[in-house]
Amino acid sequence: MRSLILWIIRTLGRYTAIGLFALWVPVFIAWLSFFDQTGGVRYGLLALPVMLPLTMASVTLLLGVLFAGTRRAPGPYVGRTDASGLWAMWDELAPPKWNQTRLLRIDDRFNASISERSRFFGLGFPEVTMTIGLPMLHALDAKYVRAVVAHEVGHDACRHTQGLTNLVEFERTLELVFAMFPPGITVTGTILWKLLGWLGDWLTEEHLRLSRSAEREADAKAAKAIGREAYAESLAVFAAHCERYGEVFVKPIHDGLGRLMHVPPSPLDTLFAETVGPTPGELTPFAQAAYAKPHDKESTHPVLAEGLAAVGCAQLPAIKPLGPRATLSLVSPEAIEAVREACRARWERTIRRHLQLD
Repeated sequence: MRSLILWIIRTLGRYTAIGLFALWVPVFIAWLSFFDQTGGVRYGLLALPVMLPLTMASVTLLLGVLFAGTRRAPGPYVGRTDASGLWAMWDELAPPKWNQTRLLRIDDRFNASISERSRFFGLGFPEVTMTIGLPMLHALDAKYVRAVVAHEVGHDACRHTQGLTNLVEFERTLELVFAMFPPGITVTGTILWKLLGWLGDWLTEEHLRLSRSAEREADAKAAKAIGREAYAESLAVFAAHCERYGEVFVKPIHDGLGRLMHVPPSPLDTLFAETVGPTPGELTPFAQAAYAKPHDKESTHPVLAEGLAAVGCAQLPAIKPLGPRATLSLVSPEAIEAVREACRARWERTIRRHLQLD
């Protein structure tokens, strides 16, 4: 039963709510029939405190089909002229499709991702967005960025974005209902939570399972596209730089926020102030730290050791010197500055709220 329910949600996404509404209609009709029977009015009125909230909740589920779709992530987005190198990589590894709109987004995380947005209430052609972190572009060279893009393209090729998007859309449909009728505060929310609360745990576990499976499949696709050894090396270099970024640039700033009365420079701006990147010898301890991390059962991504093992690499590859930063060849200086300015403004708003400076 559980597998069937989750398969339906993965397939139908937000439209699963229509099925839940359809299950409720016969119950609602049966309740109304009490009022047409002699002596049945009493039973109909007794059920009113339960039936009325559930009717409101079922109508809200239908509204969720219209309004709880995946929204487009905030920018900045870059066009083909401003990031011609990144767009060329994407087009080379996965030629554009006629029924798919593509967007390229750059943010301030040391990460990359690809997502699919269902437009026109899920009935139109999908909009696929690849997000690339500017810290990653600054730390890695073009060869390693290409490996990251190959991994994200692997997700799209395996249709991972569609299944996960459907799960997210249905989750947001439920969130809309519980936002309008909070459990423990409203009768509707409390009753609905008792009926459907278990489904939230199932969705969380399924999201985790799908994400882990998707990472293994995307790694396999990327390793086939650029070569197993080259991809294993890119996994090690990416993990090492990600570990270094967190320990050297992010952690010290966040640890010291409680003692500040002003907005400090963001980790991204601090990284860009570094004109010379780390040597292989300086980077190796961070790669070793990432490689030594144990399995995290709560994470959607495998740790470095698991990722390397999945592509047939039984040990940590040696860290080699990097070429010129990817920001020098893949994105225009004007686009980089525009992204930094947008990220800086977002950082300042977030930290000012955190420090209660407004």
